[in-house]
Amino acid sequence: MANGSKTFLLVGSPQYSNRGCEAIIRGTVEILSRRFPGSRFLISGSREEDIIDGRAEKDSRIEHRPPQAQFKYDTLSRYFYPQWWLYRVILRPFPHLTCQYIYKEQLKAMSEAACALEVGGDNYTLLDYGSPEYLFPLDQTLLSTGKPLILWGASVGTFTADPRVERRMSDHLKRFTLILARETETVSYLESLGVTDNVKLVADPAFLMAPVEPILPDTLKDFIEQSPIGINLSAFAGKFITSLSQDDWKKIAKDCIRALLEADLGPILLVPHVFKETNDDHKFLEEISREINARGGKLAILPKTLSAAELKWVISKLQAFAGARTHSTIAALSSSVPTISIGYSMKARGINKDIFKHLDWLLPVSELNAETLLGKMQKLLSCKEAVREHLDNTIPEIQKKSLLAGDYVAEVLEANIAPLK
Repeated sequence: MANGSKTFLLVGSPQYSNRGCEAIIRGTVEILSRRFPGSRFLISGSREEDIIDGRAEKDSRIEHRPPQAQFKYDTLSRYFYPQWWLYRVILRPFPHLTCQYIYKEQLKAMSEAACALEVGGDNYTLLDYGSPEYLFPLDQTLLSTGKPLILWGASVGTFTADPRVERRMSDHLKRFTLILARETETVSYLESLGVTDNVKLVADPAFLMAPVEPILPDTLKDFIEQSPIGINLSAFAGKFITSLSQDDWKKIAKDCIRALLEADLGPILLVPHVFKETNDDHKFLEEISREINARGGKLAILPKTLSAAELKWVISKLQAFAGARTHSTIAALSSSVPTISIGYSMKARGINKDIFKHLDWLLPVSELNAETLLGKMQKLLSCKEAVREHLDNTIPEIQKKSLLAGDYVAEVLEANIAPLK
């Protein structure tokens, strides 16, 4: 039963404008297609603009379904919107009907699927993203179908800053049929919450995403052939240093890049990885690049048109990399590129511990400045061949852990586990 082709529903955060989410989806399709050849994948997000990012889907195994229903109206004209009356008069007094309406497309897709995977990696992580409780109704609606619901390749927590949320999260996470944690820090945290029976350790699906060579201008191809150092920084990372304004954070980022250039470690390639309208790495890095105005062809930036797989191909050509976006670092690590993770959450710490067994190549964003990044990069470059050799030996084992997720899904489908209601 569990070995043939299957249909899988992917919900949660499937937006391609975040190339990390795209990388998770590409890796997920690879993992489950190896375990269940011939399978198809239905993707349904929370907003239409998040799903495909204006690009045609090139993978015939993937079908994009409509997102969840939205109640859209403004304060002045809401009385003229039939949706407002539908919600206010008919649905609001009956939460079950509300969920049936909002998640009607997900329920339709679930009727075709063997199970649902909640993807995104960060859906149940830091409170800095906002409380994950907004996902509870979707989870509960999918569980009500009696089919398995799997938290897929995820990090979880921590929620210790809000004990009320932490208690609710503990109860809710126990309802998942299966939680596939992408690093050991998450497993340990879940154990502290008493969530153990439905937890398995794997690795991030993106470790299985294959690189794809992009079509690039000749000037950029020539620049990449010089084996530059890659840097990914974002406006978003600065939000985790609460004492700083965005202007302060931008200055730190600019000083870091300038320090690397002045140290003459090699050309610097800026690598944006998220392109959402309100969270755009390219805009942030392009502004910094213009202000630095480096001479001598020592600084370049990648365009925002590259897919996750194409970005991975470019990253694989670098001599070293430092990134704040987790999946930019996963693209580097899985390509055996010596990498510094500029971390702001459990996931960076957990992934580094699982790969290196130490945190030497983790730089907390709260400690990031020109001096610390330059010092860490100089140290990394001094032993880059040893680091690359370690990654050559370690990444295949990490990829095996990613593939284990397919076996765990097969066990769930074979057992036909009935989720808690």
